[in-house]
Amino acid sequence: FFDRIIGVWYNIIDLISVFINLGGCRNGGNMIRQSKQFTAIYCRIDNGGNADMMAETMRHQELQATEYARQNNLMPVQVFSDAGFSGNVMERPAFQEMLQQIEAGNVSAVVVYNLSRLSRNTKDVCYLFETLFAPQSVSLYSVQEGNITMRMLAPFSSFLWKGGKR
Repeated sequence: FFDRIIGVWYNIIDLISVFINLGGCRNGGNMIRQSKQFTAIYCRIDNGGNADMMAETMRHQELQATEYARQNNLMPVQVFSDAGFSGNVMERPAFQEMLQQIEAGNVSAVVVYNLSRLSRNTKDVCYLFETLFAPQSVSLYSVQEGNITMRMLAPFSSFLWKGGKR
């Protein structure tokens, strides 16, 4: 009788192990990352300022975001940086590359220094969250604002557009 129970117990453990390895188990609200996934760190600065100041600001954003990822167990990371691009437009080379990586299922989380680095347009942030981040199970973190959730963005989302149209 006990041999049978132990055999069933081992089968349950095997099933749980498979479930976890497929990324189906939650850990603190985040999916346990699959080996191919990484955290995207996105840095951006516009043209305002001299080249040395811009380089230092980008370096600061990257260091702060990387440290945030390390402290929150969001490793490994890949950095995407756009220097000299406004946050009012979505057509930024590294930003578009990051979005392609998200669509491909390679990104488990995005970390920015602050939300304005992702976009200066709240409507765009809500749109990205609803149409790309949430469907791909990508978490959004800001060094300054913390974990960004749809609950935080929902009041803006319904105010900015109706029926999912931008």
